[in-house]
Amino acid sequence: MSRLALLALVVALASTARASGVTKELIDRPGGEPFDWNKIEASNGCRGEPAPKCVARLRKQLAAELQKHKLTLVAGELCRATVPPPRCERFESPCMPVAALWIEQLAALGTDAAPAAPELLIAEKRQDPWFTAHVLDAMVSAQMPRALELALANLRDADVECRWLGLGALGKLGPKARSAVPELERAVDIINWKDRPQLFRVLVKVGGPDSVAALQRQLDSPFWSVQQAAAEALAGFGSIAKPALPTLGEMAATHWKYGVRDAAARAATKIGGKEIAATPIHGSGTRIAFGDGGWMVGTTAPERFEDIDRVVNVEDRCNAMVNGKRNLRFAVWVGDGCLVGVDGGEWGGEISFVSKGETTSLWKQWYLNPLVLVPVHGSWVALMHMDHMSARDGGLLRIDHGPTGWTAREFFELSDSPSGFHVDANGDLKILTQSHALFRVGPDLKVEAIQ
Repeated sequence: MSRLALLALVVALASTARASGVTKELIDRPGGEPFDWNKIEASNGCRGEPAPKCVARLRKQLAAELQKHKLTLVAGELCRATVPPPRCERFESPCMPVAALWIEQLAALGTDAAPAAPELLIAEKRQDPWFTAHVLDAMVSAQMPRALELALANLRDADVECRWLGLGALGKLGPKARSAVPELERAVDIINWKDRPQLFRVLVKVGGPDSVAALQRQLDSPFWSVQQAAAEALAGFGSIAKPALPTLGEMAATHWKYGVRDAAARAATKIGGKEIAATPIHGSGTRIAFGDGGWMVGTTAPERFEDIDRVVNVEDRCNAMVNGKRNLRFAVWVGDGCLVGVDGGEWGGEISFVSKGETTSLWKQWYLNPLVLVPVHGSWVALMHMDHMSARDGGLLRIDHGPTGWTAREFFELSDSPSGFHVDANGDLKILTQSHALFRVGPDLKVEAIQ
């Protein structure tokens, strides 16, 4: 954000506060010193100064600010007490400390910022969430040894924004992150599957021959986007990835999704030096039409698929347990309590087990929401989706009861968001997606793409 844009934001906030009659006492952010435009102007880049002189000035200003018990805020008198600081995000706001802007300026100076290492280490020790992303950016730019340790710490964090911050830093560190490759290779198998494509791209930059084996294992992932990203990453290793050629060749010929077939074919071509073509896309052979309040799938004896948008299943025995919960998609009685699914919109959803006044969260993520819960061959299967902006993602999650209680895990990534479902006479679950792809979930919850 430019300083002019920041000034415009401050003015807009001030106008809003005056128009709404909000008093200064209500909009002050506690703990900050008064707003000082001179300090903002001083942070407005090097403005033609030689880099050494600019770094020296920023170091002096940053050191003086960090010595204070209460940091100066960009516009402290306009900050609502309810505005939380971001964590692991690059976010500019009138509520952020001015020191964060100076750290941001140091990050833009690349290796010229190396003399500021002492001040950056002090800033890190302040553990102010407003500093997190900017401090790591500056340490990476200055090529500080501490940058690698911080990047790995963020990679291990439970917060997705922190993991992405760490992965981005590792990619920028390039060869300096080579000592972390063994940990990155282990992370391939344990990190959340949504983070793996970004991790694969880091391994292409810093990995070695052992990384090929880690990536090759991911070609068998139940998540097509992971398979595609693994194929693309293996292509980046060139001829040393030849052990993956048989699997890539089979994927190029038989994978149900064309995007994965194409990525596998291109990777095999680059690695083996011989042109490999992906099996082309075939047109749909199944008639699909909407009617009778659902989807009619098939020609001679069409099956009726329930329209997911119309299905909200809250059973009577669960009503009292979930009273007051918003955005419910299902609450299903399972003998000693209820399995409950909540659609959180763009923020992702949650599935929990409610029994005897206690709620146990079984699954909660930012990238999918539960839609419906269906019994399938001795397990419960939740159909999941994320329809927000350009996202039309879909997935399947299985819920089982074992000796330690209820567990939930994702086990398949659909081509896109589901729109209909049907349980046939064999007890198999059939799923129709928005793009009219068809999937069957059979015994042992094995998933087959049937169109």
